[in-house]
Amino acid sequence: MNCRFNEWDIEEYLIYDTEKDCPVSSTAELMLGAGRLSCGNDVFCREGTVQAGLLAQSISKGEATTDDLELLREVIEIVHANADCEMARSAAKQALWLLDEYPDVWEQHVTRKLCPMLACKALYTVHADPAKCTGCGACTAVCPQGAIRGGEGLIHIIDNDKCDRCGACIAVCPESAIIKAGSVKPKTPDEPVPAGTFEGGGRRKRRGRA
Repeated sequence: MNCRFNEWDIEEYLIYDTEKDCPVSSTAELMLGAGRLSCGNDVFCREGTVQAGLLAQSISKGEATTDDLELLREVIEIVHANADCEMARSAAKQALWLLDEYPDVWEQHVTRKLCPMLACKALYTVHADPAKCTGCGACTAVCPQGAIRGGEGLIHIIDNDKCDRCGACIAVCPESAIIKAGSVKPKTPDEPVPAGTFEGGGRRKRRGRA
């Protein structure tokens, strides 16, 4: 087959970090990546990888059902068994391993709409921890969506409807105050308030109190 396999370092791409990577979003990226590089001559490589990637993507967004998860496995098994393309077979083999190795994680995405790794952007929210936020403004300066409110010295508030989960705020916060949250969200003020005064989280007392 006239495949662009050599343009894609498949061995490096297939490395999976068990500490931080999510098997669901990794499968979506893996299969869609293989589909983008397909030469198009083999239907299992050209169509199967893309269909598998889109199914995994819908699971990562919390939009799929148990039937979709079963269909995903079926499609990947077909690609693995029938593709003439080495790239597609390698990607499918890795995807099957991710399905077999982390069944509970896949199940949580489908039935509870949760990503335990907090890696799937549609399934987590981002917050400024009121116990750590000093109101330095570093996060507001880098947010491309203008999703963070709060002036100097005020606990910042992140609008998750605007936030695109780019991670820029997490990277620049000097206090490591920007955190991800799944179903259990931290207590935060509704509006920016002076840093150190919010008691909702139960971890910091008001200024002036013993």
